[in-house]
Amino acid sequence: MGQAMMYGLRELALESRRERKVMIVITDGAPSDGGVVQYVNALCDRASIEVYAIGIRSQAVDRYFKNAEVISRVEDLNGSLFALAKQFLKAA
Repeated sequence: MGQAMMYGLRELALESRRERKVMIVITDGAPSDGGVVQYVNALCDRASIEVYAIGIRSQAVDRYFKNAEVISRVEDLNGSLFALAKQFLKAA
């Protein structure tokens, strides 16, 4: 998870044309190295990249992300993504 977030951070940091940058992490488990996830979250904070997380039957997202939601079924993912999009569009 941390490596994927680092890749996403690097890609978002290179995107200079956007005023607002959002990363959405979708996972079905806990990270193999929570320290890396916390580190990348801190880097995202400093780079003004908003991070949202969706855990599929995993409460781990609540420990690592400020903006997190847990769903119980993969079928709920579409609704959860739309709810997140609505949430960060309101914040704009």
